Amino acid sequence: MAKFEQSRSHLAYEFPDQASYLQSSLSTIKDGVRHFDRPHHVYVEGDLDLSPAADYSCSMIIWASGNVTIGRLTRTNPAARCLIIAGKDVRATGQPIEAGVLAPRGQLSWSGPLRLKGFLAVDRLEPEHFSADGGTIDYDTRFDPANPVQWSQAYSVVLGPGPTGTVHTQ
Repeated sequence: MAKFEQSRSHLAYEFPDQASYLQSSLSTIKDGVRHFDRPHHVYVEGDLDLSPAADYSCSMIIWASGNVTIGRLTRTNPAARCLIIAGKDVRATGQPIEAGVLAPRGQLSWSGPLRLKGFLAVDRLEPEHFSADGGTIDYDTRFDPANPVQWSQAYSVVLGPGPTGTVHTQ
């Protein structure tokens, strides 16, 4: 069961594994697409697979200690923001991704043409992990957590000494 803290609009969740997170009430599945419709900040122990498709209508931060695989990840609400943080590597499957993607100790690899709209920050980019199909990274300041004007419109994060924190939605 997830560790949960709620006080008005402050949310923080910690899950022991991917299955616990994906089976939680934070998302639903319809027609094979996972829908995230509740603002949240989660920490998932281990790897996380968000493929083949997901969308989100609210702002969220997803932090996994292991590798993260991202399929199609799109916004259904233009005001929503998504920040994905991987403790290890990020793998994109060649579908459109609208998010900020961080892997400060890892790298990005992709199996189809990369189509990222947001921002990317990784420790390294190694050509042998690139798809021959190439791709694009379209920087979008709305996803940049270092941009105080844009990011504060979505939410702010206060991290404590452990892997959990508090998200203040606005």
